Amino acid sequence: MDIHRFLDDNETGYRQDLGQESTALLESLGLLVTRQEVLSRIDPCKRLVLYGCGAGGGGAVRHLTAKGIRPAVICDTYSTAKSAYGFEVVKPQWLVEHKHEIQILITTFHYKEVIDMLLQMGLAKLAIGIFAELSQFESYQSGRLNSDIDKIRQAFALLNDQESKQVFINLLRYKLDGNPIHYLRTSDLHSGYDPIDKIPAHTFTSEVLTLSEDEVLADCGANDGDTIRQFIALTKGKFKQIVGFEPDRNSLVSFRKWLDAQHDARISIEPFGVYKERATLGFVENNKGSMISSSETANTIEVIDLDHYLDRGFTLIKMNIEGAELDALHGAEQMIKKLRPKLIIYAYHDTTHLWELLLYIASLLGQEKARFFLRHDGYSHTETLLYVLPQ
Repeated sequence: MDIHRFLDDNETGYRQDLGQESTALLESLGLLVTRQEVLSRIDPCKRLVLYGCGAGGGGAVRHLTAKGIRPAVICDTYSTAKSAYGFEVVKPQWLVEHKHEIQILITTFHYKEVIDMLLQMGLAKLAIGIFAELSQFESYQSGRLNSDIDKIRQAFALLNDQESKQVFINLLRYKLDGNPIHYLRTSDLHSGYDPIDKIPAHTFTSEVLTLSEDEVLADCGANDGDTIRQFIALTKGKFKQIVGFEPDRNSLVSFRKWLDAQHDARISIEPFGVYKERATLGFVENNKGSMISSSETANTIEVIDLDHYLDRGFTLIKMNIEGAELDALHGAEQMIKKLRPKLIIYAYHDTTHLWELLLYIASLLGQEKARFFLRHDGYSHTETLLYVLPQ
């Protein structure tokens, strides 16, 4: 069985309501199309403008130039750079001045903001598509998915409700053809927000998760304390203990400033990354998501395994650690087996995590002794959360 046959055979028919105004707008502008359709719209007689010089812009440059397509410029609202990826960076006013000779390919996760601006400028019809995730394009090929088809089938079988199964199917479809409609169809609307306008995932508010007044939370990838503040607000301050793990220096400064003002001995911060073992590793710090790196870097951090904290009695573990989730789970093997905490794992940083995380956790807990749910939250392929509830 290949990946396309698997997807077709396992459609659940589950759909979230697509009657949201912003989603309808994307459809009316013809922007809910596949990557291949976007490529077919590129007019060689027009100057191609990429809008967004972040990671999405870099991925688009690599993909397009490999196909012999060279952008004219990169436009960005906020960047102060003069050039990026070998191309001149211009401001939105440049688009107005050259509107009769350009096409615009949106290459940022913040495409709603770009579309709103283009509408205000009367330029929205110049947009030919959205290439926001091409920094990982190579890993989305059907050959890669076909090679893991048995694992994909096993992971799919672990999911405990129809919504989870359709999230799984739709995200795989997106990885294959790049049409944003797939993840918008299963964006979590339980909170009542538009999937395009809403803020990043409210980690602890899924309807599948029940919190008690005795929770001991390990927040791995605590950032500046943002999700901890969500947790405190949601529980109305009724919890037993919180330990945040965060190695990023800038985030730690903000976290500690906030924490000092709380005067709450139940909350503490550990200045470590979470990993499979205690070690010193390379670390790349940036405002889009700092991460452990195997490449040579001037920055290093201390990382630690969660099993080192077995005596803390964690009842709930959240992990959003920019691709190190599977390694960190290996470092929490004894904790997961003995304490059986609830798990909230961000499952989008690596394509294979959609199934590898499920399979590894099931191997520790027993597939019939835990419930597994996927929820997708937001306006891009990111913010996919795996909830594991041991029984």
